[in-house]
Amino acid sequence: MTDFGNKFDVLIHLGAGQCRELSNHLRVANRIILVEPHPEVIELLQQRVETQANVEVLEAAVDNGNSEQVFITRNMREFSGFRPLDDMQTFYPGLQDTGELEIHKQDAGEFVGSLIRRRDRRISLVIDVNGDEAEVLESLAQAGLMERIEEIRVYCGTSALYKGGPASAEVEQLLSEVANFETRLSGSGFMRTVHAWRVRQPEAIPQPSLDETTELHKERDALQASLERLESRLSQLSERLVATESEKMELGSQLRQTQEDAQRNDRSEELEGLKRSLEGLRAENIKLTTRTASMKRSIEEAQTLRDELEAKAREAQRALDRERERHEAEIEALDQNFADREHDLKLSYDNEQDSLRSNLDLALRSQAMSAADLAAMQTRYADLMALKERQDDLLHRLQQRLAQASRYFASEQEPFGREDQAAQLDNEPADSDDSSEPREG
Repeated sequence: MTDFGNKFDVLIHLGAGQCRELSNHLRVANRIILVEPHPEVIELLQQRVETQANVEVLEAAVDNGNSEQVFITRNMREFSGFRPLDDMQTFYPGLQDTGELEIHKQDAGEFVGSLIRRRDRRISLVIDVNGDEAEVLESLAQAGLMERIEEIRVYCGTSALYKGGPASAEVEQLLSEVANFETRLSGSGFMRTVHAWRVRQPEAIPQPSLDETTELHKERDALQASLERLESRLSQLSERLVATESEKMELGSQLRQTQEDAQRNDRSEELEGLKRSLEGLRAENIKLTTRTASMKRSIEEAQTLRDELEAKAREAQRALDRERERHEAEIEALDQNFADREHDLKLSYDNEQDSLRSNLDLALRSQAMSAADLAAMQTRYADLMALKERQDDLLHRLQQRLAQASRYFASEQEPFGREDQAAQLDNEPADSDDSSEPREG
């Protein structure tokens, strides 16, 4: 699993798009390189990361070779790529090709190798190349970079989303074949993330050089040396004691032999000499006894001191054992804490990725539905505009006909108006104008 306790030295994202994972990249890596072939997306990506000093944006496309290929742009830019659509068309019916670009594809192994510095020890790689996942992984394996990469994440589908592209199960199998990675699938719907990581043996943690441990080691060595000296002295005293006892027994035997000889010979002079010799022997015996007692006391003191030194040595050893057990317990607790923290962070990361993928899927579906609704509204608007034009034309023609009818009626009524006026004049009395004047005969 990924060691989340320390950041990656570098994280390389192939096919970054607009990099919705940028916030997570910033949390887990010290240096981030975002690689994207789409020119329009590159501009948006550069604007987004312009305030991040540790993020680098590169315009490039990668494969398992160097060649010029056609890049297909689509109305949903994150699904643009070098391969025609396969099952992706089923999931997004409104997804359409909008154009083609001639783009140079570089060898993935050479390109990624040029981005890794010599001092980079922990490397993470994210692959989101819309159908070219297998070619990129094979190129990395041929370049020998799999041994340096610690973690790989590959975004793909449960089935082939692009023609000739792999499904998630094929990517997982390929990672197991080209490198000794442990893998796990995550995600929901038709999208999956193949998460692969290299199992690293835990580094040996050196015992801490504490002053107390050093002093205990020194004291143990000093006690061991003293114990060896005392054992040597005790061995010498034991040998001298054995020699003294032998000498004492020999002198006693000589004394008894002399007494027997004196009794047999009854020689007074020799007896006196023997008595003097016996007294000397007795005095010597007393001295030897005194020396023996002193030596015994010395031996007892040495044994007591040896016992004390052995007790101190045992206590020092127990202290060292307790210190070692404490360090081992701390190391075990740290390992367990690290494993728990790593597990929790992986679960949290996977849940966040699953949520982001689900939200993206929902947003894309909503966008597709909105696009369909917009197209229907545009069609309806065009129909209404055509109907309006036809009505306007009909109204214009009707107005012309009404104007012609009005002129016609006006022209027809004009003669009838004159005849009516003449008839009115004829019907008036002749003297109507002169009624106030006398009539002439």
